[in-house]
Amino acid sequence: MRYFYIGEDKEITNRPQIKNWYKIINERYLHYGTYHKVPEKTVLYIESNMWVYYPEVILTPFFMISKKIKDILKLYEPNMGYRQVILIDFDNEKATQYFIPHIKRFDCLTEKSQFNQFHTKLEKIVIDSKKIGDSCIFELDNVLDRHVIVRMDFLESILRRGAMIDFKEVIVEGEV
Repeated sequence: MRYFYIGEDKEITNRPQIKNWYKIINERYLHYGTYHKVPEKTVLYIESNMWVYYPEVILTPFFMISKKIKDILKLYEPNMGYRQVILIDFDNEKATQYFIPHIKRFDCLTEKSQFNQFHTKLEKIVIDSKKIGDSCIFELDNVLDRHVIVRMDFLESILRRGAMIDFKEVIVEGEV
């Protein structure tokens, strides 16, 4: 099976800039075992900008997906939990809905993965498929930056429905 690293569309310059999110959502609660501590619905305010573009995927400050991506993900992972986030641009009277999926984290990088010289940026992703089971989406564990990985069939479904996301194939080892 083929897997891909997904991210925000790099063409987007006016992403929503969330204000004071750290006072409302503790990012460490988004991991397995503490996800229940994240409120089911949260309102976050963004810096006002009449030209803000709301992408399908937001990686920072935490992984969020649009309703379109959530609806597709439910087809592949029907038992996945979500937390709803409403981003509000108060000055421009705009509210946009996102979801934080409760995705698993796997320590599945092989020794063939490569980091930059300071070990702060993952430059080549090589994963061991035996460690991820049949998950269609997961996050890499034990790395500094957020890396969300998706299975090819899920990615194809997203792209067929017109979602604009950035993606790059990762190397997979250990396939049966």
